[in-house]
Amino acid sequence: MRLFHKPIVAACLLAWAAVMPAHAATVDVTYDLRPTYKSIDGVGTRTATYRSDLVGATVLARFGDGTTENWEFIQHTSNIFSVRVDHESPDLSFTYDNSNTFSMNASKLLTNLTVNMGRANVIFDAGEYPDSDVRNSPTTKIGIEFNVSAGGDALTGVIGAHYSGHVRIGNHMTGEDAFTQLDLDFTGLDGGGQLGGISWRADLDVLATPSDLALLSQVPLPAGMGLLLTGLGALAFAARRRRRKYV
Repeated sequence: MRLFHKPIVAACLLAWAAVMPAHAATVDVTYDLRPTYKSIDGVGTRTATYRSDLVGATVLARFGDGTTENWEFIQHTSNIFSVRVDHESPDLSFTYDNSNTFSMNASKLLTNLTVNMGRANVIFDAGEYPDSDVRNSPTTKIGIEFNVSAGGDALTGVIGAHYSGHVRIGNHMTGEDAFTQLDLDFTGLDGGGQLGGISWRADLDVLATPSDLALLSQVPLPAGMGLLLTGLGALAFAARRRRRKYV
């Protein structure tokens, strides 16, 4: 049997370690499936999401020192490709690049980030379900669950991604993929937050009709029914927790 020379083996291991990520943060994705909004017309046929579709969306950033920054995506030009939907401050830069990718760079420890599309012309499509799956809402395509696309190798710990503001499209009762809000929790990372630059993806679908989202009305329930639904909702929510995925 041929034996490998120890220095050669050591050199190979060092070379392998140099190209492999030294860290691997994980992502824990959860969903709140309580219906909050309704869309009559659902998603349009256009598959590309431009910056102009995000106009009206709001973002809230929270930092480890207790300070916050919040802003709204606004339109500065008539060209849909050059519409400005970014944010720049001494502590955080944030932008969207027309391909379901958000990029940000934090120079101060970022603990939480909330992105709300309720007043924009898009919704998050977080379900990786084919059209034949009952969990796929009518008109939505196969979505993309939140994932860190760049910079995650420099992180250790856990990133929490929570979808809420569930959208019911038409009278479809079993959809589990359409949401208006994404909350990111970075406190599970080593150091208690995110520092530096990362990029993350979350699929966005353009609504067929602007301002189509409407809050579902609160219908009074018979006595005792509210408690039953609360218990069933808690079970459903627990069942919808996703296993952690490596970034």
